[in-house]
Amino acid sequence: MDKGSGQWLLVTSAFHMPRSVGIFRKQGWDVVPHAVDYRVSGNNFSIQFWRNMRDLSTAVREWIGLLAYFLTGKTDQLLPQVEANPQ
Repeated sequence: MDKGSGQWLLVTSAFHMPRSVGIFRKQGWDVVPHAVDYRVSGNNFSIQFWRNMRDLSTAVREWIGLLAYFLTGKTDQLLPQVEANPQ
């Protein structure tokens, strides 16, 4: 099947989704994002330094990845957005 025909379901972790969407769109794939693996802390407020640093580290790596992919031409948009009904 030709990648340009129809839509494809893109399933990946929520924090990877913006970069993944940008990569696929740059290659000509019409993707419908479906994020999984959300990281949530629940309803309780708690201060857990190690967890906050882990989450910050993950976020910073993704932000650096988004910037690097944009600057090297692997994506067309710094922060790819979900298209509101592209048809």
